[in-house]
Amino acid sequence: MGSNVCVVAVDILSLIFSMILMIYGTKLRRELEMVFIKMRCVAIERLSEFMDRTMLICPSEINPKAEPAADPETLTISCYENEIPSFVANEIDRLYEHLGCSFSNYSVMNTLDGASTYVVRQGVAAVTVLLFRRELHQVTVISEFVKLDQASVQLFAETMFAKFKSVWIVFFKKIQIGMRKLPYPYLRLNCTEDIVVTLPPTVKEYQDSLGKNMRRNIKRYGSTLQQDFPSYRYQVYVKEQVREQDIRAIIKLNWSRMAGKNIVSRIDEEETQWIVRLVQQCGIVGVATIEGRVSGGAIGFRIGDNYFMHVIAHDPLYNEYSLGILCYYFTICEGIIRRGKRFHLSWGRYEYKYR
Repeated sequence: MGSNVCVVAVDILSLIFSMILMIYGTKLRRELEMVFIKMRCVAIERLSEFMDRTMLICPSEINPKAEPAADPETLTISCYENEIPSFVANEIDRLYEHLGCSFSNYSVMNTLDGASTYVVRQGVAAVTVLLFRRELHQVTVISEFVKLDQASVQLFAETMFAKFKSVWIVFFKKIQIGMRKLPYPYLRLNCTEDIVVTLPPTVKEYQDSLGKNMRRNIKRYGSTLQQDFPSYRYQVYVKEQVREQDIRAIIKLNWSRMAGKNIVSRIDEEETQWIVRLVQQCGIVGVATIEGRVSGGAIGFRIGDNYFMHVIAHDPLYNEYSLGILCYYFTICEGIIRRGKRFHLSWGRYEYKYR
C-alpha cells in the first residue's frame, strides 16, 4: 500500500513538471529538473512506510565526473524492450534463487505485461538479469529481492539514462544491496525484511543447532500429541501432489487464527488462487491431520535451493501442543531432507523464529 502511494505522488509531480515545460518552454529545463528531483525525493521520503531497500536514482548528467561503473570491454549489455526472452526464467532463478523475483511468481500473478529485460553477460554467462518497465520519465525495476552490488546498480542506471533520454528516475522497489555511495543523488529506505535460516546437511545437525528448550519442547509436544491423538499424522507434499482442498483448509485455519486476535487475514480469495497456482509449480505443503481432518499445516515454495514459508496455521484446539511450531519444524526438516540450503521465514520478528 505504501509503495502505491509513492508512485501516485511521483506521477502527479511528473504531470506538474510537464505542464510547466509546456507553458514556459525548455529554457528553464535544468533548473526545473533539479526542483522536480528534490520534490520527488521529499514525497517518497514522507509517504513511504514500506520496509528492505528501496532506491531512487537520478540522472548521471547531474554529476558529469562520475566514474563508469565497470569496464565495458569485459561486459556485454543487452536490453530487450517490451520482451522477455525464453532463457530469462531459468537465469533469474539461477542467479537470485528468490521467490520475490522468480519468473514463476510473476507469471502466476500476471504482472509482466509491458515488461522489458536487461541482461549483463561476462563472456557467455549472464551475471545480471533484471525485469523493468519504462513509463514516462521513470524506469521501475520489477525484479524484487535481488542481490546487487554497487557496480551493478550504477551500471544499470547509466544504461537506462543513456538509452532512454526521457528517463530522469530509476526506481528499485526492493533489493538487497551492499553499497556505500553512488555518484548520483539517490534516496534509500528500509522497506521489508526476510529472516533466513541456513540449513545444515542433516536433520541431526539442525536439531543440535536448536536451543535446549526448543529441542525439549518439540520432543515433548510431538510425543504428547501422538499419545493423546493416535490418528495424528504430518505429511509433506510437493507441486502437483498437493490437493487444493488441503491448501484451502490451511488458509481457513489462518483466517480463524487471525480472527481470534481481532485481525483480518491478508489472504483473500485472489491470493488464495495465486497460492494454489504457484504451489502447482514449485510448492511444498505440510499437512497435519487428526482423525482425517486437517488440523494444521504449512504452505511454502521452493526456488533453487531456497524454501520460502508463506502460510503457517493450526486449529486453536491444539494450542497446548504447539502444533504450529511442530508444523514449522517438520517442514524445515523436510527441506533439509530434500537438500535445501536456506529456509526463508519471511518478515515478522517473532520469538520462535530465533530459537
